[in-house]
Amino acid sequence: MEESYVQISDATVYVLQTSILPNRKTICFVHGLGESHVCFSEAFSYLQHEYNIVVPDVPGYGRSPTPQNDFSTRTQAKRILEALAKLGVQRFSLVGHSWGGDIGTEMCAVDEGRIEKYANVEGDVHVGNLIMSNQTQEAFAKLSKEDFEKWLYQGGFPDLYGGLPHMAMGWGISAGIRYLASVRLATPEVFGSTAKEIYSLQSTKRNDGWIKWGDIFASLEIPKVYCWGSNSVSQEIIDILEQENIVHKKFEGASHWVMMDKAEEFYGFMRGFI
Repeated sequence: MEESYVQISDATVYVLQTSILPNRKTICFVHGLGESHVCFSEAFSYLQHEYNIVVPDVPGYGRSPTPQNDFSTRTQAKRILEALAKLGVQRFSLVGHSWGGDIGTEMCAVDEGRIEKYANVEGDVHVGNLIMSNQTQEAFAKLSKEDFEKWLYQGGFPDLYGGLPHMAMGWGISAGIRYLASVRLATPEVFGSTAKEIYSLQSTKRNDGWIKWGDIFASLEIPKVYCWGSNSVSQEIIDILEQENIVHKKFEGASHWVMMDKAEEFYGFMRGFI
């Protein structure tokens, strides 16, 4: 594995990657809200001998420095595309988890033929996906900068999403510990602003709860798939995926963290899809 800090026009992007070999296909993995490259650690174990693997930290998260302004998902998508171009990646497949699925959807929307295939792993397509962003944006709106940082690092957020057996989201211990380790690297202002933007998408919902990012994802013409864990996504969302004729893949027994809970199955599926 190799590490690099890629300087782009308005930010610096930390990237963990394999060597980029011209005779191999490239896969870019994009993490979710508060996360970092560590959520895709298993990608290197399962795929690095067959594919070029590129895993960036979105600016303001993980080891990527905080950008000076504009934390919007569309801008973050453009930053990842620019970083990949700087690395010399001309064509690639894309895998985005949770908010990384939203970034991935935006990347595909502005891309000009570089993205070959796209796997959206529980990205935000329905109001039912917005629980965490709602709780976070509420704290971000009512707390001072200092108190929100305490809430995020020390108080309310770790209690909600700390990987303990009683936690509301049902994530496993491993996923929770890894997640909180990444959250403590995130810039609170960027985290809160991102959550606010995600939750604002409820204003775009249809009568069935489907939101704007779901519409954009459904309209993408490249080969795409929506991956989901049986312990995470509601039947209501699956019914709409089928109504929209979106190919989807169920991972039985998996939580929101499909790529951790069912790593061998998940990366095996990615190998076949890509």
